[in-house]
Amino acid sequence: MALNTSSKFIYFGPTLARGQLVKNTIFSGGLPTHIPDVFARYPLIKFLFASPKNLTEKESLIKTAGTLENQAYEEIKAGGFR
Repeated sequence: MALNTSSKFIYFGPTLARGQLVKNTIFSGGLPTHIPDVFARYPLIKFLFASPKNLTEKESLIKTAGTLENQAYEEIKAGGFR
């Protein structure tokens, strides 16, 4: 997943405990750098970030079994990282 570091990205995955990552948070300049442990534990989490332009399309992929977005979402929900 190539990222344009001058763009905005919205996290559309499950909210994580302790405020580490909150659903619908907007990040500018790339993915957040304050949660390396989350990225290490859930490498697919990067598929739960979308540009505002693509958010609706990407959110619909969460409900489509077998997509990377669905796998990432389910992995985080099941992982107990809340």
